[in-house]
Amino acid sequence: ACIGRMLALTDDATVVEKLTIEQADIAFDEGMLDKSGKLYRCYAELYPSGTYIKYAEYKAILSSFFLTLSARHDQTATKTTLALAEQFIDDPKKDAAYAPHVKQICLHCYYRLAEHELEICRWYLKKNSPKAVESRLAYVKKELLAKVADIEPMILEIERSLAKQQKDTPRYQRVTTRLAQLRSTTKSNINFLTRF
Repeated sequence: ACIGRMLALTDDATVVEKLTIEQADIAFDEGMLDKSGKLYRCYAELYPSGTYIKYAEYKAILSSFFLTLSARHDQTATKTTLALAEQFIDDPKKDAAYAPHVKQICLHCYYRLAEHELEICRWYLKKNSPKAVESRLAYVKKELLAKVADIEPMILEIERSLAKQQKDTPRYQRVTTRLAQLRSTTKSNINFLTRF
């Protein structure tokens, strides 16, 4: 409230810029992540060449990231975070100090989206809906596997369960062989989330 009054009383553009970022920081520190995200994005729109632009973009990504839900829930916030993070990474003027963390956030979001899709696949398996499982698996393979290679064993487990359910022995054997190869040649950490 105090910063809002100060903003109304000053004409100094530098002071307004600083107060705008401080207002966002206060909201972030108080855990009002939705509000802080909006304020950081507002700063970025108002001051595209501002002193704190990369900081504001980074904090907007963090605000959004902290609003993401587990894989069993709606992934709208994850998709929003991913869009912001990819935009940051694709910017040739990105800040080197924030880039590694933003890349980790991107990777985490891709993993979360894949995990979400695979949860849905498991649900469809239980409901004996093979076409739905195949459709979801095709999406995961096409859109997410290249981004997060660690999910391949989870995909193969679902494919193997599907082959068993459909009594497709050749596919079951092929998938089981591939799964065994993966397990013997890599020490892939299937539970990616333990890295965070």
